Amino acid sequence: MKNSGIYFFLALTCSNAFASSHLTISYRDLESTILSQNRSVASLEKVYEAEQARRPNFEESFQPKLAFESGLKHAKEANGSGDTSPYWKLNFESNVYRGGRDIHSSRIHESQVLMKKIDIQARLQQELFEARQYYVQLFYVQKKRRFIEGSLDDFDQMIRSVSQRISAGILSQSAKKSFDNRIDQRRRDLLILQGREEELEDLLLLSLGVKSHQEIELDKELQIQDIGKKEENELVTPEIHKIDALTSKWQLSRDFSQRKLRPNVDLFASYSDFLISDSEKEASLPTREFDLGVRLSFDLGAKHLERREALSSSIEISALDEQKAYLKNQILHQLHEYERDILIQNKLSDSLQQSVKQSRKYFEAMKRDYDRGIGSHLELVDLLQSIYQNQLDLLDAEAKIASAKVARASIVMGVENLR
Repeated sequence: MKNSGIYFFLALTCSNAFASSHLTISYRDLESTILSQNRSVASLEKVYEAEQARRPNFEESFQPKLAFESGLKHAKEANGSGDTSPYWKLNFESNVYRGGRDIHSSRIHESQVLMKKIDIQARLQQELFEARQYYVQLFYVQKKRRFIEGSLDDFDQMIRSVSQRISAGILSQSAKKSFDNRIDQRRRDLLILQGREEELEDLLLLSLGVKSHQEIELDKELQIQDIGKKEENELVTPEIHKIDALTSKWQLSRDFSQRKLRPNVDLFASYSDFLISDSEKEASLPTREFDLGVRLSFDLGAKHLERREALSSSIEISALDEQKAYLKNQILHQLHEYERDILIQNKLSDSLQQSVKQSRKYFEAMKRDYDRGIGSHLELVDLLQSIYQNQLDLLDAEAKIASAKVARASIVMGVENLR
């Protein structure tokens, strides 16, 4: 009795440990969930923060330099007199002008920070696109599963009607076989859909960054924002945004190399003290020394470097312009493809809705005749099967419309929120 209690406790503990939790996911909350849960996006945010922390301080670059030195100095005059003495020296130096290169260095770094931020946008957009697609697919797979489960009840009602006729000797046992075959096919379709549903649940949870083995509850109705058409100059995806940032960086690099032709202007001062032991002795070393001045320096090799930088930067900018034009053209083609899919699937959906509506009316009329003993059960089964197949095709068309809208919106809208 004692052992049975232990076994019951272990069984209860294991069942609680492996029980799946319940998670409600709304379509409109997918982006905020990814931002808060997805570790892939979070890792890029850390990289972005690290790049921000490396931002140079413009004022700090003009801080003066202070140096101390000491040693032994020997001086010898032309007449043969000279002296050797230990000394110490204090040097002060401060840059007052360097051609504005510090400002350009800061701007170049800002462009690097911006590209890290764009990387977050691109990753977030990719994760959000996948999550929305999985959400739409899962929504319609669940809808198809519920529809097939309901269709099994309809076939069961037909079987009961046929069974009554078999019992009355009106129909043979083979009449029931046609219904059994259709029901078996429906159950196989149901198993396939259940497997696909579990797969999509795992993919959705993975893209959101949420732990697996959770039961998911979706919105009752799927509402996807319909976006109007955009002009070419209004399309700014993370890829285009990054090309613009790279173009700006190369322009800044070119300007930076031009500013290397400008001089450096430094203020300097130094104080030296020579520790001469015998002040009566004639010597060539002073007891102390003080220097104060302005230093103007030029980089003589900067001209050749500037020419190379200007040429390479111009080539890079030209290549980026070509890449941007190609990318925009590719996006426009993708948008046209999505709009065409939406148009075609809408027409197909309207046709299927009309077909289902008419077939339903015809089925009800045939069923009334069948209940009065008029007509064949095979015609009734075939028509019922046709109605259900049209309804499944209608759900597929709606799913393709929703998927195309999601894909189109991900290009046109991009990412709305960033931390």
